[in-house]
Amino acid sequence: MQSTKKGFVYKAMTIVLTCGLSFLAIPNANAYYYDDESDSEIKKRWIKEANQGDAETQYIIGKEYLGDKEHPWKDKYGLRMFKTNIPEGIKWITRSANQGYMDAQIELGDLYRKGKIVRQSGSKAIEWYSKAANQGDKESPGVLALMYRRGELVPVNAVKVIEWSEKGASLGDTYAPYVAADMYRIGDVVPQNLTEAKEWYGKSCDNGWAAACDKYRELNEQGY
Repeated sequence: MQSTKKGFVYKAMTIVLTCGLSFLAIPNANAYYYDDESDSEIKKRWIKEANQGDAETQYIIGKEYLGDKEHPWKDKYGLRMFKTNIPEGIKWITRSANQGYMDAQIELGDLYRKGKIVRQSGSKAIEWYSKAANQGDKESPGVLALMYRRGELVPVNAVKVIEWSEKGASLGDTYAPYVAADMYRIGDVVPQNLTEAKEWYGKSCDNGWAAACDKYRELNEQGY
């Protein structure tokens, strides 16, 4: 009979205080270890699962290999199973992303956008954020809209700003439509159009951003 699972997902780490004691609480995991397993047994099982195509395990192995360059808290809590190896980390996360695992796609978008441990690449950042957004990630459309508005690693493209702002709004995000609203209010990428700005602030407001509601009200009171 198997021992109790102890699982973890890196992005969801929290510390829960109960009766004055601290516990590591990291919910929603498929990658796990058992009380009676050695580190070598855990690693062997993870590699087997990853090679059998388990996308989440591939992602977690990749994160392990990225090491403290990305997640310095891991060593503190003793969760590291693999020594830092950036190329191996990228390889496993890419395998996961190519299977459609959304967290891996977002991770690659972030890595290629920041360019801290891989060669910075606007085209790769756009590729992976786009895949995540098209799978329903709420935050990626706002990142894409901002990149196209600023001309960050890609040419400025107002059409793409609108496209991704609309996508984000449809997913319930507040930030993506706010990007389009500011673009029209300031007039830095397109001619200033305060009526359009109000419309986009309204979409952000409808999704729950109080600052956008304030901007909408201001423009509404000015007659736009």
